[in-house]
Parts: sequence; C-alpha cells; structure tokens
Amino acid sequence: MTLMQRPAIRFRLAGALLLIVTLLTMAVIGQRMPVLLVIFGLCLTALVMPRFRWPMVVALLALVASVAAASVVSPETYYTLVTEFLQRMEDFWSGNYALLYQRAIVMVQAHPLIGLGFDGFRDNCYDPRYMRILSWLPVTDIYELYTCSIHPHNYWLQIATDSGLVGVALFIALSVTWLLRIGRAMVPNGRPIQVALFVSLGVALWPIASTTALFTLPNAGWLFLLIGWGLAEQNPSDTATDPDRQG
Repeated sequence: MTLMQRPAIRFRLAGALLLIVTLLTMAVIGQRMPVLLVIFGLCLTALVMPRFRWPMVVALLALVASVAAASVVSPETYYTLVTEFLQRMEDFWSGNYALLYQRAIVMVQAHPLIGLGFDGFRDNCYDPRYMRILSWLPVTDIYELYTCSIHPHNYWLQIATDSGLVGVALFIALSVTWLLRIGRAMVPNGRPIQVALFVSLGVALWPIASTTALFTLPNAGWLFLLIGWGLAEQNPSDTATDPDRQG
C-alpha cells in the first residue's frame, strides 16, 4: 500500500508485483483457510484504498492462472487447494469440523446464558449429555469421540461455550467498539498501517472461519497486539504535538 501511494509509476509497479508475489506465496503454502482469509482481507483493503483495486484484480487473475498451472506443475498443491477443498465442502456436514461445531452448539443450548466457564468446550466435549442430534443441522454421526478437541475451532463458538450468549453479546460490543475506533482514524488519514491493522483485525474477528483457540498464546498475543497497535495509531501525530503525551 505504501508503494502504491507514491506518484512514480515504478513504485506502483513494485507494489503490485509485491502483492502478486505475496498472494502466490500463500497459494504455494497450500493452507486453504489462510488463503481464503488473505483474499478476503485484500479485497477489503481494495474497497478502502482505490489505488489497490486494479493491482488486486491482476493479483487474483495471477492466482487463478497459477492454481490452474499447478494441476500440471505441482499436482499435490492443486489437490490440496482445489480437489481436497471441494471434497471437504461437499462432505462438510460429515467431517470433523461440523461435529465440533455441532457439539459446541449443543453446549450453548444447554447453558445459554453464562456458558460452561473457561475451557468449557475442552472439559465437556466427551460428556454424553452433549452428544445429541440437532434437528436443524444435518449432522448425524454425533458419537465420533475422536473429533473432540481442546477448542471448537471458532472464536465465536469458543466464547459462546465459555460464557454463553451474554458473553457473545459483550464480545460483539467490544469488537464493534475496536473496529469503529480504529476505522474512524483510518478513514480521514488513509495511512497504510492504519488500513492494514483495521483489515487484519476485521479478518481475525470474521465469524465464518476455522480458527485456533482465542485464549492461548501465541494466538491471543497476536490478536491483542493488533488491537493495541490499532488503537495506538488513532492519532499518530498527537505524541509529537502534545507535551503531556510525549512521555
């Protein structure tokens, strides 16, 4: 973003090239959810930064072309990114993630207000009381104990099982406050670092995703680093002009 904001064409081309290389590197790594979240974050960045839009379109076309070429050059990468992804989406409701989500929802239904306490999912995943079918979810193989995990692989379900719907409501309010405070400073200034922090936090808090645990290090450390840094960037010039804040 910094390169693309410069007037010289060579800097803009360098920024576009760096964007393409970054996106292709993510694809080569072969992690499906990170690739999708990176694309989501970059598209959100393009909405905020006009000069980012056409380079983003070119980067997406390069990504599509490279994935298509991978079917010949690197079949293993193609299988991971395309074939296996489509298979998992087709069989999602019989997979491990669906079972984890279903079990977490059962726990929330059983303890809707304040949840099961810290590590509620981890401590109660094997409890037979939570191995039952939900009529509105197409998950039927509910007795697969091996699908239990230390967390439900979704921040919002983890908060719901730990602290119930009250905790979810409070976390929504807190997340909206963070995003509004960081986004409010981002809009008039348009500094790349502020945009990057806002987008990164928005992607991290996006509810429809497979995630790590929220309350363990280093995962929580990175998330709250983004939050603290984003809030600190609200008024970057105040420290230089206000003697009371220079210390």
